[in-house]
Amino acid sequence: MKMLRMLRKTAFALLLSATMIVAVTATAKADNIGVTGVVGDESTADMLHLITDGGTMLIRIDQTTDMSGCPAMTPGTELGAQVYRGADEYMHAAKLTSADAVRLAQVVVDTANLSDVQGTILGDTTSDMLHLSTSGGAMLLKIDPTSDMTYCRVLTPGKLVSAAVAYGSDAYMHAVVVWEGTGPRPATAATAVTTAAAAPAATAVANTVPSRNADLPTVSGTVDKTSDLKTLTIGTVKYLIDPDTDFNSCKAYIEGRNVTVSYYTGLDGQLHAAKVTDTSPASNATVGTAAIATVTGKITDKSKDNVLYFETPTGVMQIKLDAATNTEKTGVLYVGKSVKISVASGSDDFLHALTIVDR
Repeated sequence: MKMLRMLRKTAFALLLSATMIVAVTATAKADNIGVTGVVGDESTADMLHLITDGGTMLIRIDQTTDMSGCPAMTPGTELGAQVYRGADEYMHAAKLTSADAVRLAQVVVDTANLSDVQGTILGDTTSDMLHLSTSGGAMLLKIDPTSDMTYCRVLTPGKLVSAAVAYGSDAYMHAVVVWEGTGPRPATAATAVTTAAAAPAATAVANTVPSRNADLPTVSGTVDKTSDLKTLTIGTVKYLIDPDTDFNSCKAYIEGRNVTVSYYTGLDGQLHAAKVTDTSPASNATVGTAAIATVTGKITDKSKDNVLYFETPTGVMQIKLDAATNTEKTGVLYVGKSVKISVASGSDDFLHALTIVDR
């Protein structure tokens, strides 16, 4: 009986295969069949290696392939494909659709203001996020169903590409069109309405905080010791500090201090801090209200969390920051900043900062 069941299963599989062969030998796209799978590593701009449950299919991509549901492919991308057999006996893709082609929210991209960037594709690029290594650092560019990938269908790590980019309403940079190499931007339908106007220089607008600050993404974490006057580092991620970064709710960004950062991606492809909020816990110590001394000096790199290691002409002092510390006349504190501090004694035997002003 077991042998009989195996023979029946084999016969059914052969019949199914024969049926599929008959179905895919059609030359008209009306006879398309649907297959699903994952993009293989050997896929190219004109040949898709689709790994399916039944094996790897070689599917040709040509000018008639509808890529609207899959503007770009990367190895590992899950795809649905409508295929037919062409006159050249190859399977051809009539339509390709990525599993994540449908976005959860509609994003408006400002295609009236484009900038061109060049870089090398990094290995963590996906079908919906292009990660580039540029001369100015790493860039993250979102790929949308409307992104024009005609000139760069397959995003292979190490490939040198160019991209016309613009801001999206989600505070990300979006790839409007991507092409291989560093040549001029292709004159495509996606850019036809904007190529007449010169794209703004990235450095001219990179530090402009989007007007939609309330909708910016946020991240909370601990300030890393590599943070400096120009860069705030949370974990391993760096956020550029600009003249208009809002520090009104943050007394200091020194190692170990807890903060929440609202950020956006600039036209330079870098992450910028729009607003920094101090979330470090308050001290439980009771602090006197009258200053016992005023000292002048510089914040050193040994400072951590809520304790300033303050270098003065007579030595290094340890001074605690509190929620009540007044920093209105100096702004945010950072390593290397020179200030004048009025201090008082606390019940924890530390000196506490009452008021901090510029020197």
